[in-house]
Amino acid sequence: MSAKLPAIAYYTYKVRTTGKRELIEELKNAPISEKDFNFLLDIINGFSYKQLADKYEKSEARIYQWKRSLFERLHRYDCA
Repeated sequence: MSAKLPAIAYYTYKVRTTGKRELIEELKNAPISEKDFNFLLDIINGFSYKQLADKYEKSEARIYQWKRSLFERLHRYDCA
Protein backbone atom coordinates (compact mmCIF):
# COMPACT_ATOMS: atom_id res chain seq x y z
CA MET A 1 0.00 0.00 0.00
CA SER A 2 1.30 3.45 -0.84
CA ALA A 3 1.78 6.29 1.60
CA LYS A 4 -1.27 8.37 2.36
CA LEU A 5 -1.73 11.68 0.65
CA PRO A 6 -1.38 14.63 3.04
CA ALA A 7 -5.10 15.43 2.84
CA ILE A 8 -6.04 11.84 3.71
CA ALA A 9 -3.51 11.62 6.54
CA TYR A 10 -4.75 14.95 7.93
CA TYR A 11 -8.40 13.99 7.97
CA THR A 12 -7.74 10.46 9.23
CA TYR A 13 -5.83 11.99 12.14
CA LYS A 14 -8.60 14.50 12.73
CA VAL A 15 -11.26 11.75 12.88
CA ARG A 16 -9.16 9.80 15.40
CA THR A 17 -8.27 12.71 17.67
CA THR A 18 -11.29 15.04 17.61
CA GLY A 19 -14.18 14.45 19.97
CA LYS A 20 -17.19 12.82 18.37
CA ARG A 21 -19.64 15.64 19.14
CA GLU A 22 -17.23 18.33 17.99
CA LEU A 23 -16.48 16.48 14.75
CA ILE A 24 -20.18 15.93 14.01
CA GLU A 25 -20.88 19.64 14.56
CA GLU A 26 -18.09 20.53 12.12
CA LEU A 27 -19.43 18.08 9.55
CA LYS A 28 -22.94 19.54 9.77
CA ASN A 29 -21.52 22.80 8.39
CA ALA A 30 -19.41 21.12 5.70
CA PRO A 31 -20.56 21.25 2.06
CA ILE A 32 -21.36 17.54 1.76
CA SER A 33 -24.50 15.59 0.92
CA GLU A 34 -26.62 13.80 3.49
CA LYS A 35 -25.40 10.45 2.16
CA ASP A 36 -21.76 11.58 2.58
CA PHE A 37 -22.56 12.80 6.10
CA ASN A 38 -24.08 9.43 7.02
CA PHE A 39 -21.09 7.64 5.49
CA LEU A 40 -18.76 9.73 7.65
CA LEU A 41 -20.82 8.96 10.74
CA ASP A 42 -20.35 5.26 10.02
CA ILE A 43 -16.59 5.79 9.66
CA ILE A 44 -16.52 7.71 12.95
CA ASN A 45 -18.47 4.88 14.59
CA GLY A 46 -15.77 2.43 13.53
CA PHE A 47 -17.40 0.51 10.70
CA SER A 48 -14.96 -1.69 8.76
CA TYR A 49 -14.61 -1.41 4.99
CA LYS A 50 -16.49 -4.70 4.66
CA GLN A 51 -19.39 -3.40 6.79
CA LEU A 52 -19.49 -0.15 4.82
CA ALA A 53 -19.46 -2.06 1.52
CA ASP A 54 -22.37 -4.21 2.66
CA LYS A 55 -24.37 -1.28 4.02
CA TYR A 56 -23.95 0.94 0.94
CA GLU A 57 -24.04 -1.97 -1.53
CA LYS A 58 -20.68 -1.05 -3.07
CA SER A 59 -17.39 -2.89 -3.47
CA GLU A 60 -14.67 -2.37 -0.88
CA ALA A 61 -12.56 -0.71 -3.59
CA ARG A 62 -15.37 1.81 -4.21
CA ILE A 63 -15.59 2.46 -0.45
CA TYR A 64 -11.83 3.26 -0.41
CA GLN A 65 -12.34 5.66 -3.33
CA TRP A 66 -15.36 7.30 -1.72
CA LYS A 67 -13.55 7.79 1.57
CA ARG A 68 -10.45 9.20 -0.15
CA SER A 69 -12.51 11.60 -2.27
CA LEU A 70 -14.56 12.74 0.71
CA PHE A 71 -11.50 13.28 2.93
CA GLU A 72 -9.85 15.32 0.16
CA ARG A 73 -12.96 17.53 -0.17
CA LEU A 74 -13.16 18.00 3.61
CA HIS A 75 -9.48 18.88 3.78
CA ARG A 76 -9.94 21.57 1.11
CA TYR A 77 -12.95 22.87 3.06
CA ASP A 78 -10.93 22.99 6.31
CA CYS A 79 -8.09 24.87 4.61
CA ALA A 80 -10.40 27.46 3.07
